[in-house]
Amino acid sequence: MQTAKQVLWLAGWFPSVSNGASGNFIARHADAFAEFNAKMGHGYNLHVLHCALYPFFGKKAIPLNSSSLVYQLLWCPVPQFGSIGHAGDGQYGDQISPFARILNGIVKPIDHVIYTVYLRRFLQLYLRNHGNPVLVHVHAADKIGRIVPWLIKRLGVPLWLTEHWAIFNEIVEDGFSKRSISFQSMYKRLWKILTISAPVSHSSQKDLQHYLGNVLPSISSAQTASNCFVMPFVLFRNAVDTKVFYPISGISDVEEVSFNKTPIPNREPNPKEDAPANPAESNAESKGVRNAESNAKKHPGIKAIKKTGPYRFIHVSSLDVRKNGEGILRAFAQFQIDNKNNATLTMVGANNQSMIQLSRSLNIQDKVFFTGNLPIQGVADAMRAADAFVLFSMMENAPCVISEALCCGLPVIATHVAGIPEMIFPERNGLLVAVADEDALSTTFSECMRIFPDSPYNEIAQDAQNIYGYDAVASTLTRSYQKILNTTCAE
Repeated sequence: MQTAKQVLWLAGWFPSVSNGASGNFIARHADAFAEFNAKMGHGYNLHVLHCALYPFFGKKAIPLNSSSLVYQLLWCPVPQFGSIGHAGDGQYGDQISPFARILNGIVKPIDHVIYTVYLRRFLQLYLRNHGNPVLVHVHAADKIGRIVPWLIKRLGVPLWLTEHWAIFNEIVEDGFSKRSISFQSMYKRLWKILTISAPVSHSSQKDLQHYLGNVLPSISSAQTASNCFVMPFVLFRNAVDTKVFYPISGISDVEEVSFNKTPIPNREPNPKEDAPANPAESNAESKGVRNAESNAKKHPGIKAIKKTGPYRFIHVSSLDVRKNGEGILRAFAQFQIDNKNNATLTMVGANNQSMIQLSRSLNIQDKVFFTGNLPIQGVADAMRAADAFVLFSMMENAPCVISEALCCGLPVIATHVAGIPEMIFPERNGLLVAVADEDALSTTFSECMRIFPDSPYNEIAQDAQNIYGYDAVASTLTRSYQKILNTTCAE
């Protein structure tokens, strides 16, 4: 009988009940790897460890859907003084008061010590109970990366790093070079002891090398100049659950699908009233996604169907400043003026009063629909109800929402930034626009309607599923694990 090979993932971010979006891409990576491993019988036993931050004297963060996981989740609650004013789930939010920011800056060194002590004790207990893993894989090294040099020195096992953070650039206000010396040093120490990097995009790998350095001294400067990649790496793309994100299947008794949408009334947003009680059911009924359950089971038989009504654009994000939702609204308003069309725009994300007010001031309130936050099934249903997806971010890495939209068969309009050009091929599965160029985006709305008049598209969905589906993503990582572990054992 084959002995299980224990794999330890250290996740800097992970979904919790208080914030299901925090690190959800890491959770999907874990789902993909564990499901693929169980199916293929490679003998890996996945353990995922996450330190969940919560305010002192507050409620501890609770993991999301921990009972249904196909791997072992090791949940380490860590109290923090600096969690005041934050979401308290391990990935701090941006919308906090100035007083909270000042207080957090004062107590940050104390919080770092508390975090390290809790994590080190938790790891020591883990090693006593479970033994040593055959490898360690860090996902989002923020905070959790501080303990890794000690752990690798103790274990002497290979180390992987998958970094998701879009701070390795000069565009964002909190970019890597603007961070503290201790923060930068933590990443550089971790980078130097890596066995291999596992970025979600080629762009991410280049940025990491730019800021953290090339760590193979045996490679000459001439070789470095001719090859932009020096640090060994394996491309570990974001994974999409294609049981959730898939196109509308062919429906034999339905040739046309109508989509009736009701705009949010001209009043203050009310999440309880504006969001449907059951988003999955509401979307299936109001947007013509019929027989949703049976379609989910037979979705490999993808077939484009005719939708009636206006052309529907959709945007899904946190609606924070980096996503530039206001730029989308202004461009869409100009697009409406220039084309006199009846296209609509659905904005999925936390209710944002300033954007709702902007849509009114631009006189497009009858064309723009704000759904509020939706659960993952609701997001997928909303995508299936649309004709094209739009993302106008100032900075990204390799956005999960793009790969999810592609798996639903939607063409994507997105900015030419970071890893996005690796995902979008103009006029094949979408269109690219320059960052912050609202005039270009307005024109691209029209181009999208002309080039991609009918969705979903079989080719877009199938190509995306072959790249971002669980098996495709997990098989790449598994081969990387096997190759390095076999090499290590041989030595």
